[in-house]
Amino acid sequence: MDEITTDVIDSSSPAIDASPEAGNAPVANLGEEAPQTAEQAPTTDDKAGQAEAAFQVPENDDDLKGKENDPQVQAIIQMRSELRERNSRLDSYKPLEPWKEVAESIGDPTIAKSSYELVSSIHTPSAENPSGFTSRPFLERLEAESPGTLDQIFADALVITVPDANGNPSTVVRELYRSHGLDPDRIDDYRNIDKLRASGVVTAEDLGKVPEKYHEAFKSMSQDAREDLLDMLAQKPLVADEVLRNAQRALATEKFEQEQTERQKAAQEAAETKFQSDLAQTIEQDQVSETASIRDSIHQHLSSQFTFSSDPTVNELEHTKILSLIGNLQSPFPVYREMAVKALKAVGVEPNGFDELANRWSDRRAAYKQFEAMGDKMQAARALSESTAAKQQILAKVNDYALRLAKASGERAATAAAQQGSQLAAAQARFVPSGTGQAQQGLQNPYSQNPHPIGSQEYYAFNRKVDKEYSLTNASAYGG
Repeated sequence: MDEITTDVIDSSSPAIDASPEAGNAPVANLGEEAPQTAEQAPTTDDKAGQAEAAFQVPENDDDLKGKENDPQVQAIIQMRSELRERNSRLDSYKPLEPWKEVAESIGDPTIAKSSYELVSSIHTPSAENPSGFTSRPFLERLEAESPGTLDQIFADALVITVPDANGNPSTVVRELYRSHGLDPDRIDDYRNIDKLRASGVVTAEDLGKVPEKYHEAFKSMSQDAREDLLDMLAQKPLVADEVLRNAQRALATEKFEQEQTERQKAAQEAAETKFQSDLAQTIEQDQVSETASIRDSIHQHLSSQFTFSSDPTVNELEHTKILSLIGNLQSPFPVYREMAVKALKAVGVEPNGFDELANRWSDRRAAYKQFEAMGDKMQAARALSESTAAKQQILAKVNDYALRLAKASGERAATAAAQQGSQLAAAQARFVPSGTGQAQQGLQNPYSQNPHPIGSQEYYAFNRKVDKEYSLTNASAYGG
């Protein structure tokens, strides 16, 4: 998209007059108005209308025909052409104005497009259903882009309140059981139906009639089955033995399945533990990498905008000081954060809301990596968009903080350098007597102007006067 620039136009310029009479008026008077009497003085509304009309560019330059060679008219035509082209580009963006709120709230247009397509797929046309549509494509895409969401939707749908056949409050899941001929109030009985069948007390007398190797199988049988088996043992021992063998195999299979389930559960728990550990490490590494990218961006911006010294080492040291101070804003230790806030306030910066912004960026960035690891592309894209927006806000703030700190540091360094230069110049100008006579060192020595004999009281008084004049303490070689 081309950058849109707005030119500043002087309201007194002839280029803004588009009245039909302008073509017959002298070029120098284009845009001027005739004097008005008190009765003709325009009202406030008239002035507003005239101001608006003054800035309207005519469709063509017919009003300037015959004056094309005049330098002023050439400038007017050129400006009008540029304004028409600019207005044309601006008008092309007007249809996007209603989307401004959407862009501000969502940020990433690909998310808005994907969400619209997903919601639209809820009512996919289908001639096979009485409703005329099916939501299966919606559910399939939702599960593909956000695994686990379909299970949550199903769980939420089951507990939605609906009326039963008598109009009393019920839930979807209770009516689902009733549609299969089951009593929803007996769910626990259905869940424990095998245990209910095996109820009853096994006496030692009955257990003694069964071979020892089949004791566990005999106990797992229902009371009616045990009674039938005891009769078989007396009348048809071979058939009874076969029944017991089958019961033993069924019991062994059940135990194996239970053990297999426990092993799978343990493996899943171990995998989940490893997944969470790897995820935590991934999030930590990503946070470090992203923080480094923010620091590098600040450093690059600061280096391009502010130079402390021609010495690269000194310059880098000053930049590092500023980056370290800004880094303390996100320190987990309150004392370091307080130090950073205090330093920023000293240069006129109030970092209000920075903690919330930094926490939002960190939270959404961690959510992005988590959803990405889970394969949830939908929520990962949304979290990435939110974290990117927060990161951009952070960069805008900290770049401003860095420049303000750099400016304050530069001003202090300049003041210190000026003071040192002044002191050095004064020191170089001092008269320093040597052991061999009155040798002068330095240029423009004020002590050399002493007219009094060396060693006299007047000589020392003159030197003290020079000390005071140049704000030098005990700088003279002699005199208390």
